Amino acid sequence: MRVSGIDTPERGECHFDTASARMSELVLGKTVTLTRDGEDTDRYDRILRYVDVDGDDAGITLIQEGLATARYDSRDGYGFHTREPDYISADDGAPLQTCAPEPAPAPAPAPAPAPGPAQQGANCDPNYTPCIPVFPPDINCGDLDVSVRVIGIDVHGLDGDGDGFGCEANG
Repeated sequence: MRVSGIDTPERGECHFDTASARMSELVLGKTVTLTRDGEDTDRYDRILRYVDVDGDDAGITLIQEGLATARYDSRDGYGFHTREPDYISADDGAPLQTCAPEPAPAPAPAPAPAPGPAQQGANCDPNYTPCIPVFPPDINCGDLDVSVRVIGIDVHGLDGDGDGFGCEANG
């Protein structure tokens, strides 16, 4: 199942464990109401639902705490959902969660030149190498088997720490 209208860090990204633990804290051992709004499933056949506990929206709680962002809505090429305005408003006022900087890595060898559109193919997003599909639809690190180099604008949000490499946990 995927919570409608929010995006949380992917496995291996900054705050993944914190967001997962917080959602568990909000729902485990409690009566949860799952509400459908619009699409029943996403493109991976995951059920899309809002998650409410005792009248409180768990998705908006994660947004307000800076552990999720308002996404997968009409701004991203998906359908409008009824909680979208509230999610966007909460996202605009949420504190920015940042990760402690890691020690500077040893200098990496110079990267190979980025493949041009002719090398990557017409359906490849020119902002990444190797080839990943053009946005939209959105791609998450869990959808990929490899790490990627961001060579333009990170439209998919794959580079959580801003170092030019996304989905680093995918190796």
